[in-house]
Amino acid sequence: MLLVWHSRAAPMRPRARLLATETAAVFELRVNLGQGGGMVEGELQAFFSKSELLTVRYPVPVELRVRPERGVLRVYETGYGLREGDVLRACSTFEMRFDSAARETRLGPGFHGRPNGDAIAQGGGRGAASSIPWLEGGWWREQLSRTVGLREPQNLPELGVFSETAPTKVLFVADGQSFERVRDALLANVPDKTDNVVMLFERPLDPKATRPRDLSSPRPRVPPKGESFSPLTADDLRDLFGEKG
Repeated sequence: MLLVWHSRAAPMRPRARLLATETAAVFELRVNLGQGGGMVEGELQAFFSKSELLTVRYPVPVELRVRPERGVLRVYETGYGLREGDVLRACSTFEMRFDSAARETRLGPGFHGRPNGDAIAQGGGRGAASSIPWLEGGWWREQLSRTVGLREPQNLPELGVFSETAPTKVLFVADGQSFERVRDALLANVPDKTDNVVMLFERPLDPKATRPRDLSSPRPRVPPKGESFSPLTADDLRDLFGEKG
């Protein structure tokens, strides 16, 4: 199945840095979700041994020529700032969105931006998930359990309605997610909710770099600061990329 939106506008390309370490290539993220969604800052481990991370912002609706291939969504036609072979890693979406598997609108996964967009403090030597004071104490779990997109109900007798805020934007990371979940996250960006969508694509720079660097001894991915992914096992990676054991 192909995802196709349409836009004639050229994408913007905010700065994205590639940090080389002794064990892996790590991208440093600073993604502005827009429309009050705040700034998501963190790190993301590269899929490929030699690649770069592109951050693009498109007006909605947009034409995205991608298709599922070996567990990821790959661009199949060059255009709009993207090249054939680019891999979708993440996109902005709404926390409350339609789940096609459950056939209902429900709370979906995603990383919240910091409301004021300030730089997040680093350090402490306790790892990314515990070194940020504003995310300590289970803050993000409280966010997942709350009603998304609504303030505490406030009766307005003179109007006879309840106060409501804009839907909550999050950064959805596509790693290890099913095609249906990625599609749902992308298609949640509709014109009546937002005027733009941010997407992160990883572009392999080596023509032979068609798979992760080492399936036999995978290294845990570095999550966005403040929240964590479960490290992928060798079996997980084989399933994700269609490798035979």
